[in-house]
Amino acid sequence: MPHALIIDDTLSNISIMAKLLTGVNFTYTAVSDPTTLAQAVESLTVVDIVFTDLNLDGLTGYDVLHQLREWGIHAPIVACSVYTDEIIRARQMGFSAFIGYPLKIGHFTTQVGRILAGESVWEK
Repeated sequence: MPHALIIDDTLSNISIMAKLLTGVNFTYTAVSDPTTLAQAVESLTVVDIVFTDLNLDGLTGYDVLHQLREWGIHAPIVACSVYTDEIIRARQMGFSAFIGYPLKIGHFTTQVGRILAGESVWEK
């Protein structure tokens, strides 16, 4: 089963994403407190895709991107945000994809499949 890492300090976003991912046979690890990210990553044996909010309490998604790459996470890292005007910056900073909040429930699993297949997904 593929495994996703979800980093978001809004529990409702985690809940919705987790439900959608488990519906397509993903397992996941959720991090709602960015200060526990290092501990969570250390405990993982595999990460197939990462979803991170850009606006976290005390940390940005850009900081998370940098940390994950430093820690050797090579999976696609997807920026997720209600601030869709960040899409260009997210691409320039090295994110693999961008999905705007709120998630489009009927479209999310297709977006994930495309990202895992190496396709470019930059959608508001």
